[in-house]
Amino acid sequence: MRLAYIIHAYKDAQQLNRLINSLDYNADFFLHVNSKADIVPFYDLLTSKRNVFFTKKRFFVNWGSFSQVIAQRELLSNVFNSGNYYERVVCLSGLDYPIWPMERIINEFEMNKSKQFIMGFNLSKMGNKKQLKKITVYHFFRDLKVKNITIKQFFTGTSRLIMKILPIRKRRQVVINGVLKDVYMGSDFWSLTYDCAKFVYETICKENSLMKFFKSSYVPSEMCVQTIVFNSKFSKDTVPFYNDYYNGLNNLTPLHYIEYGKSIKIFDETDYNTLIKSGKMFFRKAATGKSDKLISMIDKYRSDQYNS
Repeated sequence: MRLAYIIHAYKDAQQLNRLINSLDYNADFFLHVNSKADIVPFYDLLTSKRNVFFTKKRFFVNWGSFSQVIAQRELLSNVFNSGNYYERVVCLSGLDYPIWPMERIINEFEMNKSKQFIMGFNLSKMGNKKQLKKITVYHFFRDLKVKNITIKQFFTGTSRLIMKILPIRKRRQVVINGVLKDVYMGSDFWSLTYDCAKFVYETICKENSLMKFFKSSYVPSEMCVQTIVFNSKFSKDTVPFYNDYYNGLNNLTPLHYIEYGKSIKIFDETDYNTLIKSGKMFFRKAATGKSDKLISMIDKYRSDQYNS
């Protein structure tokens, strides 16, 4: 089984290099490095690898903005224009790291060849007004190309406040192929079969109404792919979401162990047992200087599991 990993990176080239080395078995890696970041450290560490490909275009990506969807489209474009066939496309962040050994990862995918490792809940039909505002309220200025966070938050916060006051709302559904469809929400990180990932890419490319809808939504990268997949023939093979209410993105990540607080937790060696017992394939986040000992412990675990 050959895998294509599409990876969003914005800092910590050393951690990205460790991630790629840990997964470097019968795989190709397609990287989008945020144009806000200095790409030189990434080039220095990774351009010598024969199976690492940087995207032809780089985008100025702000978290929660439509630019995340654009970067994802560029990554998928590079996969499907590579001339290679991959059984799976796996979407990761540059700050992820595997918990499972490669043998177990490949076996999981081999045993579930038609399974789409993606989860989502129906945002259009839920009663949580806070979550619903991600699509019904217009969100502007999130793609503002300024590095100063204070300036960006002023524009996004002010516009959001104004739009909440004004009696203007978007509908709860999005038009796909001329038909109103429910919006689904989940995690940025997933693994899709080649055919499903290609369907997602082609839909993003041709459905202007879909793109227009998500352009003014909040964190559309957590909705766009889910909405396409869960309104398609591939929905029957997705990972079930059993709750009828939203209880955090950590419960919508079929592959990753994540802990959310005010920000996503960066794990260290004290979290080793929690990660091992999580049952998840990957964890997020790891960072050079803070997670080094943890990664050494994880590497030993993976090696021991492989040799046992």
